[in-house]
Amino acid sequence: MVPIEEIPKHEILAEEIAELRNKIKNTAYDLEHGFKGNNMVKQKLETHKKMLVEKEQLLSFIIKDKDKIKEIKETEERITEKNATGISEEQQEILEEEIEKEFL
Repeated sequence: MVPIEEIPKHEILAEEIAELRNKIKNTAYDLEHGFKGNNMVKQKLETHKKMLVEKEQLLSFIIKDKDKIKEIKETEERITEKNATGISEEQQEILEEEIEKEFL
Protein backbone atom coordinates (compact mmCIF):
# COMPACT_ATOMS: atom_id res chain seq x y z
CA MET A 1 0.00 0.00 0.00
CA VAL A 2 1.32 3.42 -0.98
CA PRO A 3 1.35 6.27 1.58
CA ILE A 4 -1.09 9.08 0.83
CA GLU A 5 1.77 11.58 0.53
CA GLU A 6 3.22 9.65 -2.43
CA ILE A 7 -0.03 9.48 -4.42
CA PRO A 8 -0.12 12.21 -7.11
CA LYS A 9 -2.69 14.96 -6.62
CA HIS A 10 -4.39 14.26 -9.93
CA GLU A 11 -5.04 10.63 -8.92
CA ILE A 12 -6.52 11.68 -5.58
CA LEU A 13 -8.75 14.22 -7.34
CA ALA A 14 -9.87 11.63 -9.89
CA GLU A 15 -10.94 9.32 -7.05
CA GLU A 16 -12.77 12.15 -5.27
CA ILE A 17 -14.55 13.08 -8.51
CA ALA A 18 -15.68 9.47 -8.99
CA GLU A 19 -17.00 9.41 -5.41
CA LEU A 20 -18.85 12.69 -5.92
CA ARG A 21 -20.47 11.44 -9.11
CA ASN A 22 -21.66 8.36 -7.23
CA LYS A 23 -23.02 10.54 -4.39
CA ILE A 24 -24.83 12.77 -6.90
CA LYS A 25 -26.38 9.75 -8.58
CA ASN A 26 -27.52 8.29 -5.23
CA THR A 27 -28.83 11.62 -3.92
CA ALA A 28 -30.75 12.26 -7.15
CA TYR A 29 -32.31 8.81 -6.84
CA ASP A 30 -33.25 9.49 -3.20
CA LEU A 31 -34.78 12.83 -4.18
CA GLU A 32 -36.86 11.22 -6.93
CA HIS A 33 -38.04 8.15 -5.08
CA GLY A 34 -37.77 8.55 -1.32
CA PHE A 35 -37.59 12.18 -0.31
CA LYS A 36 -39.71 13.99 -2.90
CA GLY A 37 -39.66 17.73 -2.27
CA ASN A 38 -37.24 17.51 0.69
CA ASN A 39 -35.23 20.74 0.73
CA MET A 40 -32.31 19.27 2.69
CA VAL A 41 -31.80 16.56 0.07
CA LYS A 42 -32.05 19.18 -2.72
CA GLN A 43 -29.41 21.31 -1.00
CA LYS A 44 -27.19 18.28 -0.54
CA LEU A 45 -27.51 17.49 -4.25
CA GLU A 46 -26.67 21.07 -5.25
CA THR A 47 -23.68 21.12 -2.88
CA HIS A 48 -22.32 17.90 -4.37
CA LYS A 49 -22.76 19.27 -7.89
CA LYS A 50 -20.85 22.47 -7.00
CA MET A 51 -18.06 20.45 -5.39
CA LEU A 52 -17.87 18.26 -8.50
CA VAL A 53 -17.47 21.27 -10.78
CA GLU A 54 -14.77 22.77 -8.54
CA LYS A 55 -12.80 19.52 -8.35
CA GLU A 56 -13.04 18.98 -12.12
CA GLN A 57 -11.70 22.50 -12.70
CA LEU A 58 -8.87 21.88 -10.25
CA LEU A 59 -8.02 18.59 -11.95
CA SER A 60 -7.90 20.23 -15.38
CA PHE A 61 -5.66 22.99 -13.96
CA ILE A 62 -3.29 20.41 -12.46
CA ILE A 63 -3.14 18.50 -15.74
CA LYS A 64 -2.38 21.71 -17.68
CA ASP A 65 0.27 22.61 -15.10
CA LYS A 66 1.75 19.14 -15.49
CA ASP A 67 1.96 19.66 -19.27
CA LYS A 68 3.67 23.01 -18.71
CA ILE A 69 6.26 21.38 -16.43
CA LYS A 70 6.87 18.74 -19.10
CA GLU A 71 7.39 21.49 -21.70
CA ILE A 72 9.92 23.26 -19.48
CA LYS A 73 11.84 20.01 -18.95
CA GLU A 74 11.94 19.39 -22.70
CA THR A 75 13.31 22.91 -23.23
CA GLU A 76 15.97 22.31 -20.59
CA GLU A 77 16.93 19.05 -22.30
CA ARG A 78 17.29 20.82 -25.66
CA ILE A 79 19.49 23.47 -24.07
CA THR A 80 21.57 20.79 -22.39
CA GLU A 81 21.97 19.00 -25.72
CA LYS A 82 23.23 22.24 -27.26
CA ASN A 83 25.75 22.57 -24.45
CA ALA A 84 26.91 19.00 -25.04
CA THR A 85 27.73 19.74 -28.69
CA GLY A 86 30.99 21.37 -27.70
CA ILE A 87 30.49 25.12 -27.88
CA SER A 88 33.07 27.57 -26.69
CA GLU A 89 32.86 29.27 -23.32
CA GLU A 90 32.00 32.59 -24.95
CA GLN A 91 29.12 31.02 -26.87
CA GLN A 92 27.93 29.33 -23.69
CA GLU A 93 27.93 32.66 -21.81
CA ILE A 94 25.95 34.31 -24.63
CA LEU A 95 23.47 31.43 -24.59
CA GLU A 96 23.03 31.67 -20.81
CA GLU A 97 22.46 35.43 -21.06
CA GLU A 98 19.81 34.91 -23.74
CA ILE A 99 18.07 32.31 -21.60
CA GLU A 100 18.08 34.66 -18.59
CA LYS A 101 16.64 37.49 -20.69
CA GLU A 102 13.88 35.26 -22.04
CA PHE A 103 12.78 33.96 -18.65
CA LEU A 104 13.14 37.25 -16.79
